[in-house]
Amino acid sequence: MEGRLESRVLIREFDEDKDYKIVEKLERNCEIGTKKGVSIFTNMVGDPLSRIRFYPLHVTLVAELLETKELVGVVRGCIKSMGTPSESLFKMGCILGLRVSPSHR
Repeated sequence: MEGRLESRVLIREFDEDKDYKIVEKLERNCEIGTKKGVSIFTNMVGDPLSRIRFYPLHVTLVAELLETKELVGVVRGCIKSMGTPSESLFKMGCILGLRVSPSHR
């Protein structure tokens, strides 16, 4: 691979006004299937933020090619409080969704 990756891809926070429909399309393009049918399918219920919206601390990042402004990836994450009744709580980061455009894997 020629050139440095960081000079060709911008990782930025999801902009709902600008990225909503593009991320929705990327989700559909990333469904993994076989000749027998789809083997991995995620129904976002028409909402790219549906898996993280209700976590108090959440973020969605997108990967955008600088040259063409094409979105080629999206990652969703949150921070959860974890623990048991007899233990103290701690914070844990979780990745709830990672999608990369099939043409850029």
